[in-house]
Order: sequence, then structure tokens, then C-alpha cells
Amino acid sequence: MNVRLYEIFTSVEGEGILYGTKTLFVRLAGCPFKCFYCDTKGALPMNSGKEYSISKAKEIIKKNLKKNTYKVNFTGGDPLAQRPQAEGRGRRRRAGCPGVAAARPDAVDD
Repeated sequence: MNVRLYEIFTSVEGEGILYGTKTLFVRLAGCPFKCFYCDTKGALPMNSGKEYSISKAKEIIKKNLKKNTYKVNFTGGDPLAQRPQAEGRGRRRRAGCPGVAAARPDAVDD
């Protein structure tokens, strides 16, 4: 099973109760919604980004984790557009734009 990643970057969470925490954002490719307010239109096509095996994607995520990162945020596109690949990867989830899954960095192996 493979997953398409659009980009990975570290930034400060700007929304919700975890506002201000250092976060690794993993942007997955693909979104069927095409929301007019989307700020990442390049990630909308299902064939955008680059395809990786799940094990390679986890390796890339681990390599991008910086010291004192509070959480990993799977965003998109819509991560649920790749539901079989994203399912069960995070310990904590919250609704986002339109789907966001967040996990503690130590949960990446789950």
C-alpha cells in the first residue's frame, strides 16, 4: 500500500487548543471537495506530490521530526481521501479542513 505526500514541513500550530505548539505538518495529496477557500490548491489533484510506500513515508516523517516537536499533523488536500493509508496512524484526531489527523510524534510507528 502506498501514500501520496505533497509536502512535509515544521511550523507553529495556528489553530485550536494546541495553538502555538511546534508541529510537523504532513500534507497528503488529493481532495475531492475543492473548497473555494482552500489555501493549498496544488495539493488537490490525487496525482500531486510523490508516491511512497507506507514504510518509506514513516521513515521520511521520522527524519523530518525536529527536537521539541509536540505533534505530527496530517493535513491535505484531505487525508481521508487516502483513508486506507491514513487510517489508524494517529492516536488523536480532530476535524480540520475538511479532514485533519494529528498524532504525538511517538505515535508515528503505530
